Amino acid sequence: ARKLKEQYPGLPNFVEGTYREACQLARAQGRSLFVYIHCPQHEDTEKFITTSLCNELIRDSLNSNFVCWAGSVTQTDTYKLCSRLRVEGYPCIAVVNPHREATRIP
Repeated sequence: ARKLKEQYPGLPNFVEGTYREACQLARAQGRSLFVYIHCPQHEDTEKFITTSLCNELIRDSLNSNFVCWAGSVTQTDTYKLCSRLRVEGYPCIAVVNPHREATRIP
């Protein structure tokens, strides 16, 4: 998440740490977890980040209503998470109930 924030300063406030830690934080705060799976090689990634995730209204809504976490498919843990969430395409976002996975939007 840190590298993404350096490259795209207008992103939501993605928490640092693992997916599991983000789930624990969301559970503690009584909020759902917004997950962004980053795929740097995908042709739609740049446009999605700049027009959607960096959009002020979307960013503010995500920051106000969710714990936000991002992971890259180039990281082993995130790649495993993609399998668990049955990710079929990128860019991928998901809203996760921290007590159990809920909704995925490829």
